[in-house]
Amino acid sequence: MDVSELNNLPSLVIKGEITREAAAGNVLEFIQKHPQIFGLNKYDDDFKSDVMIILLGKKERLLPLYCKNGKYELNTNLYIGGDDFFYHIYWLVTSAINTKKRTLVKQKNREDAIYTNSRIQVKDNEHKMSRLTPVTEVPKVPRNFKQISVEDFKKTFVQVIDNKCDKRLLVLAMKSSFYLTDEIIEKIAEHYKLNRDDFYEAIQFLKNSLDVKSQKRNYKAERRNRAYYYKLNYESQFEALKGGICEDEFQKKKLEEKIILHNAQWKKLNLQLKNGGPYVRPSNKMIANFLGICERQVSYYVASAKKEIEKKLSNEEMPEFAEESEQVDL
Repeated sequence: MDVSELNNLPSLVIKGEITREAAAGNVLEFIQKHPQIFGLNKYDDDFKSDVMIILLGKKERLLPLYCKNGKYELNTNLYIGGDDFFYHIYWLVTSAINTKKRTLVKQKNREDAIYTNSRIQVKDNEHKMSRLTPVTEVPKVPRNFKQISVEDFKKTFVQVIDNKCDKRLLVLAMKSSFYLTDEIIEKIAEHYKLNRDDFYEAIQFLKNSLDVKSQKRNYKAERRNRAYYYKLNYESQFEALKGGICEDEFQKKKLEEKIILHNAQWKKLNLQLKNGGPYVRPSNKMIANFLGICERQVSYYVASAKKEIEKKLSNEEMPEFAEESEQVDL
């Protein structure tokens, strides 16, 4: 079959010499035998097969119909000129080729996004794995603290309370009990001449009372990290989609909304954590009960220490907490 015979197919169908199904089969056979006419010769066999499958799905559209008196007939108005039917078939083949190209581009963009996300997840997992303790390393045995009441702990600080020494360092240490290391605890106990074991147990008692606050802070930190991860994840997908041959505007808009949402959430939680909230520290009332003083005195010691630190920082001097300062009598 040549082009002239192809153009005669609509008239043969109208005369009833061949059926519409047979004419559609002849059209598909012509396309398969003459791919160079439609530009299919520059593609591989898989691409040609996919285009033919698309055309098979459009089999009913190969011979356009129109409704006349409630009956569907061939739209002969499309074939006024002798070559009009060939141009119609050429348009259908070109449309199928473009459809297949768009499908391949979308598939390539999805694969690039998956690959980028996989790289981010691998780096994240490597960071998590690097923080794990090696199997050969023996973990430190935690200190076994005995349960003692607050009244028993008061006996530890009797000599400090009765003495007229500066209690600001001790109050700050108890307020920061959650973050104190063993070395700092030993130095403070030595500075105030306290029993080291009793002071350890007092600090541990305060730490145990902060478990709920600590869990809230850890949960907020996890939410912050999760928001940052999703922010990077969606940004990588957006860049992969942006660099593609065929950009999906709807998908880009959805990714932009997700990036803005998670970026705002990350900044909000990060700012809260930087400002110290939720605070993991014992209340002034608990410290006052330990030391046997009132809450106002605890607030005074904290405010006094803060003023001294600000004064030293304004003078470009680093604060030295171990030095003896002025005695405060209340």
